Amino acid sequence: MTNKTADKLDMNKFTRVSAKVAIDMRNEANKEEKGALVLMSSINVADYLGKSRQWVDWAIVNLKGFPKPIVEVNRYKGWLRNEILDFEEEYGSLLKIKDSKKKEKNEQ
Repeated sequence: MTNKTADKLDMNKFTRVSAKVAIDMRNEANKEEKGALVLMSSINVADYLGKSRQWVDWAIVNLKGFPKPIVEVNRYKGWLRNEILDFEEEYGSLLKIKDSKKKEKNEQ
């Protein structure tokens, strides 16, 4: 990038990613048929898991196995779709058991 171009750009307005994230994103894109990354927003993740957006925010902080978003821009968080699918495959039955126990408790 030339100095002239750098002067025009306010680098603080851009999202920075680590080298590991960039490599993970490239690997993820290589898995997709057309080489495109598929990102899920907080709402997409919540809908897929049958939870609320607030639960997703809670899970980021409190669940060790819950994937961290790969991008955060302002209030937007984005996850790689395959990481959410992997989480659901590994923990989905546990989430459903806890939900059914909570439902039973509320019905009593």
